[in-house]
Amino acid sequence: GSSIGAAYYAYLKTSSKVVNQIPKPTLFPSTFDSSKQIKLANKIITKNFIQITNSIDKTIAKVAELIKEGHVIGFVIKNAETGPRALGNRSLICDGKNKIAVKLLNTVIKNRSPFRPTAPCMKYEVAKKYYDLREELIDSYLSMSATCNCKKDNISLNFPTTHVDGSARLQIVEKGNIIHELLNKLEKFNIEILANSSLNLSGDPTCFDLIDSLMVSARTPLKYLVTDAGLLEKIDSK
Repeated sequence: GSSIGAAYYAYLKTSSKVVNQIPKPTLFPSTFDSSKQIKLANKIITKNFIQITNSIDKTIAKVAELIKEGHVIGFVIKNAETGPRALGNRSLICDGKNKIAVKLLNTVIKNRSPFRPTAPCMKYEVAKKYYDLREELIDSYLSMSATCNCKKDNISLNFPTTHVDGSARLQIVEKGNIIHELLNKLEKFNIEILANSSLNLSGDPTCFDLIDSLMVSARTPLKYLVTDAGLLEKIDSK
């Protein structure tokens, strides 16, 4: 995040043109060839995983069921995000109100200290119910770049994604994002908030591609991966 900010600052200072608006960084600028990655990883996938689904609609429906059951799901789809946060393309996702699932994500899979919380992600109308939002920071909430306080005497104070001081670094999910589609599917299960953390182990960089994510799954109890090829389930080696 600092590197990107420094580059933008230098551009503004050295450009001879008047720049009124700079596009927000979201996805890695190079083209990610998922078909090539799938081909390279085919032997690993065939030996260690079962492909459960092969279409986006079936994948989202199945993932919703898995999240309802308390599972943690890894997402490695399309291009990798730039900046300091994973917003769904390189994420670990689970039910944001399920304390057991959030603990599994945070301390078992990622191997982080338990005091390091994950980010709650939800639709804007849900966020308004639980948090004191500042309208001037809406763009920051979209990229998980600002914290906000839980509303006073609100149940959000007890969410496993809430900091000890009653704040949270939330992500408001926009339409068009796969997480938004997932939240739509989860409504029938009364799940309106997801916990989101970057797809990596503590101390490692966020996964860049499919092969990185397969390595994370091999080194951790992470069983499910949403990929451009569909939903993969790791075969139990026992």
